[in-house]
Amino acid sequence: MLARSEKRKMVETNKQKFYRNVKEIFDNIVVIFQTIRFIPFHKFLIQFIASLIVTVVYAATDIDTLLLLKVSTNGSVLYTVLSACFYTFPQALIFYLLFRRNIRIFFRKVTMQHFRISLTIAGASLVAAFFMHDFLVYGLSYNTATQSEIVGFIPSDIFNFIIQLLGEELLLFSAFFLGLKCFTRRKEPLYALSVGVSGLLACLVFGLAHLWTYDFNVLQCLISIGLPSIIKIVLYLKTRNLWSTYLAHLFFDLLIIAVTLFLRS
Repeated sequence: MLARSEKRKMVETNKQKFYRNVKEIFDNIVVIFQTIRFIPFHKFLIQFIASLIVTVVYAATDIDTLLLLKVSTNGSVLYTVLSACFYTFPQALIFYLLFRRNIRIFFRKVTMQHFRISLTIAGASLVAAFFMHDFLVYGLSYNTATQSEIVGFIPSDIFNFIIQLLGEELLLFSAFFLGLKCFTRRKEPLYALSVGVSGLLACLVFGLAHLWTYDFNVLQCLISIGLPSIIKIVLYLKTRNLWSTYLAHLFFDLLIIAVTLFLRS
């Protein structure tokens, strides 16, 4: 009888925790929505276009040529850092110049709670990515490609992940914020529809940005890469901190590498 009472208390506590998290996310959506409402539309458009252009140039062009490296240094720490900075720095600089007055709505100090949540989200994203991959391979009999960075991973690539992933987060959320901004023009806010449509738009853009990495397997990029990214959008709505989504992305990629190397050993 006592055990049943304790179990019921635990269920009630978990239920209360769930509703508290839902309420917190909804409250954050309102805050984000109202803040974005007063930021000019052209700023979000400029950031999105800039992130998109940098991504396409970075993915589709020979980095040695762009960096004016007469002798290829591919595999060195210098090459890794320079190539990652070439992708992330322009996006980060433009983002700062455009949104420096509203930076706290996007970036805040990382707490231990944010750190734990990011790690949990990374694990959930890993499970979702494997599920989507198996669905493509076994459910749809689709031939998938392996991410080139993981297949040829070397220790110096860790610098690439640390720097480049911030640029990828800026691309994902520049699309999300642009979509969200479009909905703020309504007098009556449609919070659920706004977040849903903006989230799907961001996931679509983020997935297609990986076409060069996955040999232009469109379906794989959309289902295995794009759709699981919705979890990171939920993470941002929970924490209002892009550092949290960055950490989740970093943990996710490191987990993928660890699992891949383990299976190959």
